[in-house]
Amino acid sequence: MKEYKLLSPNGKLEVTVTAEPQLSYSVKCDGEQILAPSQIGLKIYEGANLGEKPVVKKVKRTAVDAEIPAEFYFKSVVSTTPYEVKFDFVRPSNQEDYVESIFPKDGSEVSSLKDFTINFTSDILGARKSAKLYKGETLVAEKALENKMNVNTYSFSFDEEITEAGDYTLVFPEESFLWPDMSSTEWKFVYTIEAGANYGALPVSITPANGSTVEELDEIYMIFSAADYPGEMEFNPSNKAQVYNASGELVTQGIYGFPNGSSYWDINIMLEEIIKSFV
Repeated sequence: MKEYKLLSPNGKLEVTVTAEPQLSYSVKCDGEQILAPSQIGLKIYEGANLGEKPVVKKVKRTAVDAEIPAEFYFKSVVSTTPYEVKFDFVRPSNQEDYVESIFPKDGSEVSSLKDFTINFTSDILGARKSAKLYKGETLVAEKALENKMNVNTYSFSFDEEITEAGDYTLVFPEESFLWPDMSSTEWKFVYTIEAGANYGALPVSITPANGSTVEELDEIYMIFSAADYPGEMEFNPSNKAQVYNASGELVTQGIYGFPNGSSYWDINIMLEEIIKSFV
């Protein structure tokens, strides 16, 4: 528990501000409790309570010497030396509570960075602000987030593909994503672009063939020729491939994996729904 005390000039009044686990304050006079610990909070329009689980980021103490005119007191001027305390609070991260997965995976090594997909634990009410990609402390890419409502999967792309080797941090500022009773805190995801990585080789073949006409579509099979073969990987529901129609609307999606473990990079994409009409 973190406590911060403020005394009156004569030392008789004592105010105690408690920062953890709940923001509260209490008052004593001559050592006698005159105000029991009382919670302090501010509920904003999105339902978040700024007094819940506060984290003290910085404490600034400033001594002030002042005189206060007192018209209805036995002294005409009250001389004070109050002690001023200012608090900067930061909201605890809710990234793990609301992000089920992100692609590329947080902490992964990649050949480039451009396209991202976030799977949320529940539908978002909306999105705003901009996603920012940093290399060290240098901003290298920024993308305004398109407002999308009532979706639990959100995809976006930076305008340019980032290929320079190094360590990167993807940052979503506070309140980038909204829920009926909450908004996101600042979220960060880290990536490493490896020099000379060959994870993005073009496929040697794809079935059904590119540009072909089919009666229905339920599975896609691709073979890559890749120098850095990733090894065998089981199908994972968090790995999503998405299918769009000519109007750019999402038709369905499917899980993919690397089931064979041969000298080629083989990928199977199993669609969740069979597509029989593709407009």
